[in-house]
Amino acid sequence: MLTPVAGAGYGIVPSDFLWGMMSDAERMTAEEPISVSTAEARNRLGELIDHVVRSGERVMITRYGEPRAVLGPAEAAPAARSAPAATPAAGDYLPPALESIPAAPERLVTMKDVARQCGVTVATVSRAFNPSACHLVRRELRAKILAVAREIGYDPQQQMTARRLAARRGGQRVLNRSVLVCATFESMTDPYTHRMLGSLLEELTMQRFDVLFYRTTGPLPQSVLRGDVDGAIIMATHQAQELREALLATPAFGNRPIVTCIVPTDGCPAVLTDDQHAGYLLVDHLLRLGHRHLLYCYDHAVPPHSWRLQGYRQAYREHGLHADDYLYLFDWITLYSQPLVPFLRDHPQITGILAPNDPSAVHFYRQLTEAGYAVPGDYSLTGFDDTQAIPGPSGENILTTIRSPLESIGLATARLFLQQLFRETADDVLSVCLPTELIVRGSTGKPMP
Repeated sequence: MLTPVAGAGYGIVPSDFLWGMMSDAERMTAEEPISVSTAEARNRLGELIDHVVRSGERVMITRYGEPRAVLGPAEAAPAARSAPAATPAAGDYLPPALESIPAAPERLVTMKDVARQCGVTVATVSRAFNPSACHLVRRELRAKILAVAREIGYDPQQQMTARRLAARRGGQRVLNRSVLVCATFESMTDPYTHRMLGSLLEELTMQRFDVLFYRTTGPLPQSVLRGDVDGAIIMATHQAQELREALLATPAFGNRPIVTCIVPTDGCPAVLTDDQHAGYLLVDHLLRLGHRHLLYCYDHAVPPHSWRLQGYRQAYREHGLHADDYLYLFDWITLYSQPLVPFLRDHPQITGILAPNDPSAVHFYRQLTEAGYAVPGDYSLTGFDDTQAIPGPSGENILTTIRSPLESIGLATARLFLQQLFRETADDVLSVCLPTELIVRGSTGKPMP
């Protein structure tokens, strides 16, 4: 059972089984924003997502008491059941732990039923479920309303789904206030991913949008097939083009907006970083130190790698050098299985290493130091993204790297999606490019004579 946590303006609470097993006092506590630093909250967010992926549990992300983001597998067939207040629409996923919960009644329970059971007005019940108005209801009364709602099977999400379905059948354009976020969850505890995700969630939940996560593998979620999402955000995955085609081929999805980040996709607005200038900054820095022969990693399927290589070549040109005479390719595909040191011994002229990201730089650093080489004495080493440290003698981070604006990427992606959804941008505005910054630390220095 997961512990409710919160931070950065939103809380994280497990839905379904955990919500049902919590006491009223625990539920009220889970609904209150808890003072947690942004960094700590986002670290917990990454850990929670990783736990969900591994265990198959389902959680929700909530803002001030209203469940806002659904997180967890979404491939199973629909199943009728009694749901706690404001849980996701039945049908996306049913954990095994819920099999013993009684099925939902044949007649849809309404807000009027809750009000009658509690002896209050419908307006009071509405306020109790409204995050912007729940403070107008006494804490004890709100706890009673939530408890009664769960007991009799009232589900606000079902009510909203029914209203949206009726409007859709009438030919009206329906705003679901729900976004599909496609990402590869295996690395979700990596700061690179969850720092972007944290700011993206913060902005979307601030704008009162639900977020449905999709692992980018398997069939599309039922919510997409039903047309219950307003569009999609594809985060930093090489499957972006395939995902776009699958979404556009889904009749219920239609021509709804799709926005990508980091990896561009034809026909989609995108939030990118200036990797070409970043590559230029790294090589220019090493050339100014006196290095000439550099090792780099490259994957032709990763567009940012191509942009960085253009930046490398630009730096060499500006120093009056021909890049092909000095750059040595270390295979990206076998980066973690191919030993670095034998490659360097076969190319003794190399004095600098351009790692594709900070984890790779740490991996290279360990191989070098275990083989008896000094950084930066024998080799200068750079990373990319500024997400992981190489500790120095006093515990300080010594890794020279490029700082990617990960939080800004997440925020800009959310805002670009909302602009596309509400048609606030011109059709020819297809991308946003954010700047990067060279952070010089102790892993780079002049080459040995």
